[in-house]
Amino acid sequence: PGEQKQVVKIVGQLHEAFTGCEAMLCEINPLIVTTEGEVRALDSKFTVDDNALFRLPEIASMRDLAAADPLEALAREKGVTYVKLDGEVGVLGNGAGLSMATVDVVTFVGGRPANFCDLGGGGDARGVVDALEVITGDPQVRSIFFNIFGGITRCDEVARGILQALGQLETRHPMVVRLDGTNAEEGRRILRDAAPPNLYVEPTMLDAARRAVELAA
Repeated sequence: PGEQKQVVKIVGQLHEAFTGCEAMLCEINPLIVTTEGEVRALDSKFTVDDNALFRLPEIASMRDLAAADPLEALAREKGVTYVKLDGEVGVLGNGAGLSMATVDVVTFVGGRPANFCDLGGGGDARGVVDALEVITGDPQVRSIFFNIFGGITRCDEVARGILQALGQLETRHPMVVRLDGTNAEEGRRILRDAAPPNLYVEPTMLDAARRAVELAA
């Protein structure tokens, strides 16, 4: 009974830590019982949701930024969802699912993605500039695959955001753009009419991936 009460207390505290700190993982392993009947946690793991850190200043202050990859630290500073990989094709998509699919299709056509980068739901120039600053900061990147599906965000708005971003950010990296969804044809027309150097517009995700891999070779 004494041991059960201790376990109940520990589980309650574990649940309180998990919910109170908006954790993604809160684990005790192993949990042991000593010969004296005391329940002890010998090791634990705790992972907090990065998106909740602004509400948790005490936990955020514990982050060791020196240990983070410099590009990932820059992305975090700019509010860009970015994970560095080891390839040559920079990847930029809107939405986590599409961004992951973009990484997969680059690999499928024989390329190596340089990163995972999710622009989120918008396509404004500031967001594109921030994402491109992070991606082009990687010296391994040789081309960039910009993959957008327009739902609530219209493709013509995204196209204007890309052109504004290119006007603000000087980059010599060839960029391949695939637009699909709401106002996709208008978005593609805007990009073709502007015809910025080193920007290629492809009709499908597979075509765009192949072009990006070719340009990175």
